[in-house]
Amino acid sequence: MTAAAIFLATLILVLWQPTIGRFQLGIGWSAAAGALVAFAAGVIQPADVPVVWAIVWNATFTFIALIIISLLLDEAGFFNWAALHLARWAGGSGPRLFVVMVLLGALVAAFFANDGAALILTPIVIGILLALRMPPTATLAFVMAAGFIADTASMPLVVSNLVNIVVADYFQLGFADYAAVMVPVTLVSVLASLGVLWLYFRRSIPKTYACDALNSPSKAIIDRSVFRAGWWVLAWLLFGFFVLDSWGVPISLVAAIGAFILWLIARRGAKINTRTVLIHAPWQVVIFSLGMYLVVYGLKNVGLTDVLTHWFDQLAHLGLWGATAVLMGTLAIDGTQASGTTHLAMVYANIIGCDLGPKFTPIGSLATLLWLHVLARKQIVISWGYYFKVGLILTTPVLLLTLLALALRLSVSLTRAASGHVYFSLKDQQAEVRCALFRGQAMRVKTAFANGDAVVVRGSVSLYAPRGDYQLIVTGVELAGDGQLAVLFEALKKKLFAEGLFDAARKRAIPTLSRRILVISSAAGAALQDVLSTLIRRLPLVEINLVPVAVQGEAAAAELTAAVRGITSDSEFDVVLLVRGGGSMSDLWAFNDEALVRAIAACPVPVISGVGHEPSANCRPRWSYSKNSFPG
Repeated sequence: MTAAAIFLATLILVLWQPTIGRFQLGIGWSAAAGALVAFAAGVIQPADVPVVWAIVWNATFTFIALIIISLLLDEAGFFNWAALHLARWAGGSGPRLFVVMVLLGALVAAFFANDGAALILTPIVIGILLALRMPPTATLAFVMAAGFIADTASMPLVVSNLVNIVVADYFQLGFADYAAVMVPVTLVSVLASLGVLWLYFRRSIPKTYACDALNSPSKAIIDRSVFRAGWWVLAWLLFGFFVLDSWGVPISLVAAIGAFILWLIARRGAKINTRTVLIHAPWQVVIFSLGMYLVVYGLKNVGLTDVLTHWFDQLAHLGLWGATAVLMGTLAIDGTQASGTTHLAMVYANIIGCDLGPKFTPIGSLATLLWLHVLARKQIVISWGYYFKVGLILTTPVLLLTLLALALRLSVSLTRAASGHVYFSLKDQQAEVRCALFRGQAMRVKTAFANGDAVVVRGSVSLYAPRGDYQLIVTGVELAGDGQLAVLFEALKKKLFAEGLFDAARKRAIPTLSRRILVISSAAGAALQDVLSTLIRRLPLVEINLVPVAVQGEAAAAELTAAVRGITSDSEFDVVLLVRGGGSMSDLWAFNDEALVRAIAACPVPVISGVGHEPSANCRPRWSYSKNSFPG
């Protein structure tokens, strides 16, 4: 309770930012105060500081460097030039102007973060609307769109939002890998945002406007040297983020180099007050990131994230689509047993929830608070009641469509990362270790290996500090025989064949018309739904009974064996269905357990196996007394 109370009090201070005498307690000092109270209460310890700093430093300095770049470009007239060009390109059409301004906001948010879009683009949009003498209702529509798109378009790149950087660093998501997933997802979010904004504000947008009222875009350029250099800096950022990141160069260093070069050019030109730009950079975010995350880390220390972990593990049983319901809890997600695409879905859904969820309220994100501050300076007041109403109407469909797009995107296999890196795990019956085969080495490895293969790897042990995880940085891979799991499978099959367990004479006849069927499967699996729909369609009068068991993981073999052993001749079942969906050999390994084989052999009722889809046929339990293709 103490940790939760400190968290809530810190959050209130961050949002309130009270003035004490002549000193305003900004977001940085508010978060720092919360961290100090957490230290005093024993919720966090000094040893937690380097752990938290390892999580937030890259995100924090990347964010500051990008804001400095955006401030310099703004002072040089870069964004005003772009906005005027788009306004002229719209050709006097109000609806077209609305669309291009929303798309401009999306581009600025993508490359300069949501806070940069809110801080820079909003006053430019207001200035253009005033020059065009737009009515107040139209101005409200455009500024609401500018504020909304700043967050809903802040997902495509790691640098588009502070949240993205923190989560990508924590889960070791490469820049290109992240973009490969989130760029198409964000396109859906932007199009959905544009659609709901247009539907809501369409009556407030004038059909035409006079282009003659706009200044020439060339007159908006204040410092041509910085303006021209800005294009080269943007090219450098793209190169550094997509290429150098895969070589292990921190994105904060890439952004800092770009900011420093642009600042030097601006300082030499003397048309921009570079000292003011540095003063106005959000340095308090450094203190805020460390202080606020320490307070959040206190929640982890007292076990709150363990509760979330349990919830996420339950959602993980629903697979990819269930995982998209997870909207928070990076630390909790890291503790779950979910793996593969389901784990990735949790991570990316967490990002989507943190980026879009704040649009429900006017205090949900720093970008929204900055946007409201800019509007207040321009004498434009947005009431909280109005924002709550609009936020609820606009955010809900965009959030749902974006999560749906994520689920569809992750339906594509992500075994090999878009950057060319290969991530996998080495495991035997006792242990498991994570491995990373980076692109440069992966190109030199000629051995093709897959799930279930026994391999010999060469590499070095590395510590990933933010999670405290050890991993093996692989430099070479060779197959060890035909794969250890395959070897074990063949050895067990040979042994049981020799004992006569698979003799045709032992097969039990399946009744032509079954009246009572026992299904042994996971209650949450898609396989069960396939079986039920098939049985209801083909045998509508049959009585179906379910024994829910784990079908994957450490407990699966024991639960499956116990379920089969529990069937007696008095059970009055005509047939038993043992089913689960497809997967790798390691996923299906519980069905290769020797005790389960012997339990099936001793079962007095015929057993039909439906394990895996047809491509997984080599992993089926061949010892079952009948074998049918798995429906679906």
